[in-house]
Amino acid sequence: METRLTTEEERDNAKPQNLHCNDTDANFTCSWHVREEISESIDFDLYYNEKACQPKCLQDALKYLTCHCNIMTDGDVNTSAYISVKPRKPEKSISSVKSFRLCLIYQLPPRNLTINETKRGEAFTATWKDTTPEHRDFHYLYELCYWNQSDLKQIEVPNNCPVEPEEIKSNQDPSKIFQLGKQLKPSSNYSVMVRVRLNEENKKHCFQGPWSEWSKIQTLTTKAVPSLIVLYIMIPICVIIFVLFAVCGYSALVRYTKQWDESIPNPNKSTIIKGLQKTKNRLVMHHVTFQNGSCLPYEEHLYVEPCNNIMM
Repeated sequence: METRLTTEEERDNAKPQNLHCNDTDANFTCSWHVREEISESIDFDLYYNEKACQPKCLQDALKYLTCHCNIMTDGDVNTSAYISVKPRKPEKSISSVKSFRLCLIYQLPPRNLTINETKRGEAFTATWKDTTPEHRDFHYLYELCYWNQSDLKQIEVPNNCPVEPEEIKSNQDPSKIFQLGKQLKPSSNYSVMVRVRLNEENKKHCFQGPWSEWSKIQTLTTKAVPSLIVLYIMIPICVIIFVLFAVCGYSALVRYTKQWDESIPNPNKSTIIKGLQKTKNRLVMHHVTFQNGSCLPYEEHLYVEPCNNIMM
């Protein structure tokens, strides 16, 4: 027996059309047509009383699909039952259960970006905080942007990072250390800003979200450091100057020492000593004999007193 049921008007193109069913040994095999664009958004099932059948649909004609479905009644055919094609119930449309994690979409930039100088200007430490510190179980990816202000024109204020930013992965207390001579040049002014987004390991279960806005720009100034080329030139010059000063200083010391020695009175050159020396010589010529520190002439002599004065 063939049963032909028309449950829809053909003029209603948004609904399934041309439903045909065959009853073979209490089993119903049905087919119908549905527009292709409708099938992309709505799933239709075949219903017989409480039973439902999910069809298989194939392309039959331009813009139409032909769907087939088979319902087994197990020999219990209710003559008052009816067959219909209706949109699939919501609970039937879930093919599988997937777990997902509630993720955040960041729009606010990191806060409290601070630059601290350490090691007497040899290094700088940049620290900042998350906009939502209560979500510590999430992992974040930061982009730190810093550039030398002399590389840009004075009137330029970048809306985006003017250089390639550095990525920093962290889930708490993020920071970055800049060292003079490595990331930083001496005698320079730098600008620093940072932004953030989520960085979950399983990207399929969590939307990473767009990058946040850039934080407020903070600045730092590095100290001046002597150039190595200048040091290589100045050290030999200083050594040569030191040697010249040492030689000249030694010569001047010798000259001033000689002049100092000549300015000191010499008893050997005194006129008094020379006069006494002459007197002594005359005494010797007159046979004056000196014994035990005194003048004891053999005869009376007028030079006894001068002789004793000379000995004294």
